[in-house]
Amino acid sequence: WSFFTQYANVDGWTPQNGLQGVTTPSIEDRSELDRWLLSMLQSLIREVNVQMEGYFLYKVVPPILEFIDHLTNWYIRRSRRRFWRSVEDESAKLDKAAAYATLYETLVSFSKILAPVLPFLSEAIYQHLVVDMGDEENDVPDSVHLCDFPEAREDLIDEELERQVDWTRQIVSMGRALRERHNLKTRQPLQAVTLVHHDEAVRQALENQQSLIAEELNVKDVRIQGSDAALTSLSFK
Repeated sequence: WSFFTQYANVDGWTPQNGLQGVTTPSIEDRSELDRWLLSMLQSLIREVNVQMEGYFLYKVVPPILEFIDHLTNWYIRRSRRRFWRSVEDESAKLDKAAAYATLYETLVSFSKILAPVLPFLSEAIYQHLVVDMGDEENDVPDSVHLCDFPEAREDLIDEELERQVDWTRQIVSMGRALRERHNLKTRQPLQAVTLVHHDEAVRQALENQQSLIAEELNVKDVRIQGSDAALTSLSFK
């Protein structure tokens, strides 16, 4: 919320007009990272609705906390440059506008999800992002607690993309742990990382994310293979 507010004020972004001189891209035209976050948001809404309707209230908070991790430790961290870079060309402007719109839509919807759990914080977010920044011509509720609880948009849920990013984050986490074990800091570039998985679908998904894995682990090459026979030696004692 603080991150969004800081940069939106600097760039003069508003929910009515978006980024000055730029038409906000539709969801299907936004980056894979944006579509992933919106898919995760809709999956969260679906899960919270299921648990709320079953009165399993103790199952509501864990997925909310998990989503905060996705939002801050992956989306915001991966998107920082999109917010602070200068808009030197049209594609950069469109990407920046898409990032603002995605984060704004996510924060507003998330405040509604949080409302039953954190009533005062969610109200503060809603008042600032919707009531204070909102378009006077649109009739919006005066409080987050007067809004309908969100319903999941199934058309925005991309389970395959969610799985790809989940596997990628696991790889990045394991790679960083391996670096720490061998005292190799992330800023030190390495020649390659080798990923082994016996499932063809997983290997294909990781191939789609090769450039991202290489960037996160600071390696020049990402090698993906289906067998670890060449990487291991067996001995018996």
